[in-house]
Amino acid sequence: MTASFSADELTTALSEVASWGLHSQSPYQVLPPQFSPPNESRAKVELLEEGDSAVIGVSEKGWKIYLRSVVDFDRLPAESAAKDDQSFETLDHLLAYLSPEFERKRMELLAQKLEGISVRRSWEGDEEAEVADEATTKE
Repeated sequence: MTASFSADELTTALSEVASWGLHSQSPYQVLPPQFSPPNESRAKVELLEEGDSAVIGVSEKGWKIYLRSVVDFDRLPAESAAKDDQSFETLDHLLAYLSPEFERKRMELLAQKLEGISVRRSWEGDEEAEVADEATTKE
């Protein structure tokens, strides 16, 4: 993964979730290249939990947390600090780990999309049933 690829991956992934999954005032700030090792890009993200933020990065090894600022430590599981060193396959997995509110909103959006598909399929099923009924009536 080259530096330009990781920068593109970082900005693309963050822009996909910024409108609903990050704090609305200033969702993220990509850090200048001198603040990242070669072939890696980093950004500061403002989480949905008021005052919480993190510096995250992406490289060929996946997504990582480099620094986080948490206002309410009581909401964090006891083992959470040990998991800060792990790599995540996707930005969604990393943000779901950092922010319970992100995960709640993500599941809410997924449910809405599935509901839309279900409604659309039931309409298509009704239309297909009507066409089949018309075909059998004509015979």
